[in-house]
Amino acid sequence: MTYFVEVVVPGPTFVEVEAATGAPGPPGPQGDPGPQGDPGPASTTPGPAGPQGPQGATGAASTVPGPQGPAGPTGATGPTGPEGPEGPEGPQGPQGIQGEPGSGGGVSDATYLVATAHAGLIAEVVVGATPGGELGGTWAAPTVDATHSGSAHHNQAHSGTGADHTYSGLTVGHVLTAQSSTVAAFANPYANGIAPNNADYLVGTAQANLSGEIVVGTTPGGELGGTWAAPTVDAMHAGSTHLALGSTGTTAAAGDHTHAPSGGGGSFGFPYTYRADTAQSGSTGIPSGANYGCFIRMIDGGPITYLWYQVTTASGNICLGLYASAGTGRQAVPGARYVTTGSIACPAGGQIQTTVAGVTVAPGDWIALSADNTTATFLMTNNTAQNNSLAKGINYYQAAVFPLPATAAASVGGGRSWLMGGG
Repeated sequence: MTYFVEVVVPGPTFVEVEAATGAPGPPGPQGDPGPQGDPGPASTTPGPAGPQGPQGATGAASTVPGPQGPAGPTGATGPTGPEGPEGPEGPQGPQGIQGEPGSGGGVSDATYLVATAHAGLIAEVVVGATPGGELGGTWAAPTVDATHSGSAHHNQAHSGTGADHTYSGLTVGHVLTAQSSTVAAFANPYANGIAPNNADYLVGTAQANLSGEIVVGTTPGGELGGTWAAPTVDAMHAGSTHLALGSTGTTAAAGDHTHAPSGGGGSFGFPYTYRADTAQSGSTGIPSGANYGCFIRMIDGGPITYLWYQVTTASGNICLGLYASAGTGRQAVPGARYVTTGSIACPAGGQIQTTVAGVTVAPGDWIALSADNTTATFLMTNNTAQNNSLAKGINYYQAAVFPLPATAAASVGGGRSWLMGGG
């Protein structure tokens, strides 16, 4: 084997030695150090750290504490101290995520319903292996007994009286009515189009479901004929037969008709006592004393909303009224009162109109005047008391009737005839 050795020494010398092939010889002695070579280029790689120098002299003590050293190892656990006071309850934390069902049991002090007692529970309620009380069947499919809540449920019809049922909060006369297709409630039947069964209906024949009906027959009776759909009035009604105009088949008898008297002016179309042109120039008051009433028959009839008269001397209070006539001809007397003014202050002198409630009077009905004094005077047609013969059927008086009574009980004679009327 041939070895080449290249030796670099300072300077330009270069020696190349070719050795003969053979066994390596022993190392030769180390040569002397060669001269220092030229400095090589500066290295950018730091060289290895040099050996540590000797320890320097101790410096002066620092006044600034050094940083805290790392914590030492944990010491042994000391004995447990006494229990401190309980702190306030902290706020409730958020609800955790429900875990998967575990294989363990629930709390042992819950009031579980169990078929039999269990040693692992302390508050369970033992209900038996099957339902009891008013329940039947099984716990998986319980049923309700036919008799429960104190009564049996069945289809038999029965009344709502006795001990079967009790009621409260109902209104007499209300019935169960449908309020809609799905709602029913108790309500006044008359407000929902149902007619009452106790009204006094006019019916042809009696009805079992009515309690106040008036049976009038299937056709009109009395002074009516025809049918109820088209009733007619009998020729004979109101006590007399109506004759056709111009009829000669029957002669009218006395009393069949009454007419306004002739010679005094006939019918004017309004009620009055005497024609104004028959009045005297004087006047007179209530005869015989205060609180007397005088009743004077009227010649004509018609609707009245006021009474007219003439005051010649005003004094105290007066009362006027209208009365129906009872009887016919000269036998007629004042009867029931139609309307009255009541007690009013006597108006000042002059022609007066006093308003009354509307009423219609017939010829021959009566007008009345009363005063609580004898000083008040009114325009007259006669200033002397009527005697019994002349006043009969025309002029009456009654004592102690101020204000005027509901029904007259007058006596003939002693009255006066005033010019009065209505319209």
